[in-house]
Amino acid sequence: MKNYLFVALFIALPLQAQNLDSLYQKLMGSRINIKNTQSSTHVIEMQPEKCGFGLIASIKEHFDEYSIERQQNLLKVMERRELQTSIISPSGLFRIHYDTTGSNVPLYDNLSIEEGVFEVAVAFDSSYHFFVNLLGYIEPPSDGTLGGDDKYDVYIVDYGSTLYGQTFFENDVSYIEIENSFKKSEGFNSYGINAARATAAHELHHAIQVGSYGDASKDQYYYELTSTAFEEFVYDDVNDYYAYIYSYFRNTAKKLESNKGYNLAIWNIFLQERFNSEDPLIGHKIVMKSWELIRDKGYRAIIAIANAMEDYGKSFGNEFNVFADWMYFTNDNTKAGQYFEEAVNYPSVKSTYTLELEESEKTITIQSEPTSINYLTFTDYSQGFADTIVAVLSNSDVYGSLSNNNELDVQFSISNGPFEGAKSINDTYYSKLASGSIEFIQSSYIINNELSWNEIPRKEIDFAYPQPYSYETNSVINIPTHPDLTETAELRIYSSDMNLVYSGNEKIFSNGNIVVKWNGFDDQGDQLASGIYVYVTRANGKIKKGKFVILN
Repeated sequence: MKNYLFVALFIALPLQAQNLDSLYQKLMGSRINIKNTQSSTHVIEMQPEKCGFGLIASIKEHFDEYSIERQQNLLKVMERRELQTSIISPSGLFRIHYDTTGSNVPLYDNLSIEEGVFEVAVAFDSSYHFFVNLLGYIEPPSDGTLGGDDKYDVYIVDYGSTLYGQTFFENDVSYIEIENSFKKSEGFNSYGINAARATAAHELHHAIQVGSYGDASKDQYYYELTSTAFEEFVYDDVNDYYAYIYSYFRNTAKKLESNKGYNLAIWNIFLQERFNSEDPLIGHKIVMKSWELIRDKGYRAIIAIANAMEDYGKSFGNEFNVFADWMYFTNDNTKAGQYFEEAVNYPSVKSTYTLELEESEKTITIQSEPTSINYLTFTDYSQGFADTIVAVLSNSDVYGSLSNNNELDVQFSISNGPFEGAKSINDTYYSKLASGSIEFIQSSYIINNELSWNEIPRKEIDFAYPQPYSYETNSVINIPTHPDLTETAELRIYSSDMNLVYSGNEKIFSNGNIVVKWNGFDDQGDQLASGIYVYVTRANGKIKKGKFVILN
């Protein structure tokens, strides 16, 4: 007896609203190409998106609306495969099916067929151990004797250039297929056995999701968000998710639910890293609790997330704003040892607005979607520097995110001096927020790449330090200067008899004391003798001068 299961595809397919015929053609086209394993080419012309999970969920939802003929065609392309042989994983939990001849032969890196299949088996065992034994998720239900016995079935097949893997499911029973090579030339973001390992983690958690926690009829983005994040947690060195988070970093002003999910893996990564020092598993516990609430309470995903956080003493509103701050400190804004562990590899966020603070007060109105983040970037030249002020506005309206047209009109004002109703950001800048539902809007401020409450007040000084300066114990001497919009100052160093020993243009540092830094070497690159020296700096047409001591 043949068994037919619906499938969660880990494939490059668009997830736009489609009529029944369009959905049918997309599924039939992709699956027919995939099943044609004798063909010499398997390239499917599609947009480079990662998953067709929503497509299959839509097919399943509207299956009864198709004609009998089309229903039969859909079922035909979703039959369980029959491959030539199989092995049982070391744990005894998985049966890995594969071919030893033909186009489905496993070709992972330079591994032999047997070595590649064994590594796939180990990857599924490792993922199972992480999900079930370590975190406590319920294992995928048995499919009885389908596939030969009661072990969970995994099939290694040739997809060509579009699929990583896919989880077929009907009710709570499922099985998995994964790509047989992951060649770089076919367009994958990670390759060979490492890609297979990440796919094992991704697809096995899909099997857990549909087996005991949800039916994939809604909030598909959360299924993909969770599975993609687990690739990182189980196989930290693969990092396939890097290729997908870009779209979220460039469009945070849209609500979470409007995303595909792969690009949102960064949220679960945040939860894990944010609370890791408190409890290494608390982020995972919050995520698992959200899935339990989806199952037990029928909550929508975003409501389940907020309630799960509350159960662990966390506020979604507060933490979503902290998440927004972490998102900012990536790429060129990365701060070593702070925020995301892999921040330097992430893209930069894109500001919703970038404006110059030309007047004493600047006011703009934005439409803030529920569960969105807006970065408002202002540049101000009034303090003698090109100051950058980023207002980070997050919207924590989780219930509003479940329907459309729930944007909030938010009026934001900023000034380089106090004004009526404003609150101070720091000693220089002030802001005011106004909205009909202001309780949903959280704000934070980043000034010159520092959170406002971490910012060191800027000030001019009239002395060089440290003194006396020693080459053995010091690497630079800080010399005072005036501010300048060019962020550079002319520096001259004279001996006590007024012979010029060094001159150059130096970068002005303004986080705290406004200074240039000099390494103590003269124009020939030599150290100076012990003695008294005179410094002169010129910036913005203004001069500072004084003395310092070198003691060797």
